[in-house]
Amino acid sequence: MVQNSNDDNLNESATTMFERIENETRLVRNRIVEDLRNSDPEGLMDFVTMHLGSFLWGAGGRAIKLAKATNGVRARDRALALCIPRLFNECYGAIELAKSGMALQSTVLLRTGFEVATLAILLAVDEERSKAWLSGKRIAPKEVRERLSMFPKLKDYYDVLSELCHPNMAATQLYSFPYEDGHINFYGGLYSPKASGQTIVHVLRLEHFFLRIFYEIYQGDLKQHGLEWANPDDVQEHPDITWMEFLAPFEGMVNDLGQFIESMPDDHEKVAGTAYWAAADTE
Repeated sequence: MVQNSNDDNLNESATTMFERIENETRLVRNRIVEDLRNSDPEGLMDFVTMHLGSFLWGAGGRAIKLAKATNGVRARDRALALCIPRLFNECYGAIELAKSGMALQSTVLLRTGFEVATLAILLAVDEERSKAWLSGKRIAPKEVRERLSMFPKLKDYYDVLSELCHPNMAATQLYSFPYEDGHINFYGGLYSPKASGQTIVHVLRLEHFFLRIFYEIYQGDLKQHGLEWANPDDVQEHPDITWMEFLAPFEGMVNDLGQFIESMPDDHEKVAGTAYWAAADTE
């Protein structure tokens, strides 16, 4: 829903406008989903979203089973069993909001998901911090960043997310842009299919990133307790395959999907925030 200083609807009742915004957001979602599918001839978005989400759910289940198999003696297993559902829900919510044209709100959840993922990775290798976290101690994102050796490579990406997620002027480009002597502001879903697709690609990269590191850390433990595969028959043709090898093709699929999205016509850059995504090195 568009609003500017020349609109007659500025005097309309809030309850009426909320209903209109809700209906228009539903229409925006339908258009965005249709455009994304038309720009994705191989159907990669639906395929990868379904599989990586399912793999993330499976990782959470393995963390629970591993904690049970070891009688709960390792705090890190119990901590991971609590972090992974949160990560799944942040990613799921970010994708759903992106499809509805809520780019800024989707990005907020993406950043939260990033913080949950990096915290979970730290807890997976730090038993003492896992015990502290389970007891209720807050582990600040800054502490996570300082402890993870991989984080310097992710700093630019995290800075982009932070700039947009905090109430900075830069974030307004995701819902408002100058018009004549004022601004046009958008309420509810904004038709910006390229920005929506870009955000979804970032969510999928986050899921793949976490899954790869989770299985690098836990591969041996899972194999020892017979928890590596939910159904060994699924990989009977390649009995020695590891999860890292299994996940590798999905990285290529996400990259291909990203190329499809980048080939879409640009949204209005003041609305879509395309320049901000382009500034982040997320490969």
